[in-house]
Amino acid sequence: MGHIRKVAPMHIAIRPATEEDTNACGRICYEGFRAVNERYGFPVIFPSVDVATRRVGGFIRHASVFAVVAEANGRIVGFNFLSERDPIRAVGPIVVDPAAQGHGTGRKLMEAVLERARGARGAVFFRILSMYSHSRSMRPLASTRGKFLWCSRARRRPRRRRTGRYDL
Repeated sequence: MGHIRKVAPMHIAIRPATEEDTNACGRICYEGFRAVNERYGFPVIFPSVDVATRRVGGFIRHASVFAVVAEANGRIVGFNFLSERDPIRAVGPIVVDPAAQGHGTGRKLMEAVLERARGARGAVFFRILSMYSHSRSMRPLASTRGKFLWCSRARRRPRRRRTGRYDL
């Protein structure tokens, strides 16, 4: 396995992500998904830290994506994204460093993007983009009055019905 460091009880600060956070977020993305893949026998999503870093960096740099990171004890321990490209806001991926889980980091990251979405005009729906979910980080969704569409990674594109409507 990799170099997973255990983090002592921590004060978690949420802030907007910057370009300088890309490498740390890429490492967390790779390690977080790898831990879940190994635990449950799922196929590999990110074959290397470099691939994960490029993917996360694209989200951080995108002008229509609100990106936040969680910091604890001077280092980044998680991140989350909110796509603001259309009225149906897309949440995720949300990843917390496996060594820093269990301190409410995922919940705080989810609350940050939901707070941003609440302030947007016309944002009625949220689309949750995730391969895997952790029920504790999804609890803030229950407190909102928005409607949610759950999209798993297994089905990346909406399917078009013969009626012309789309299924997500």
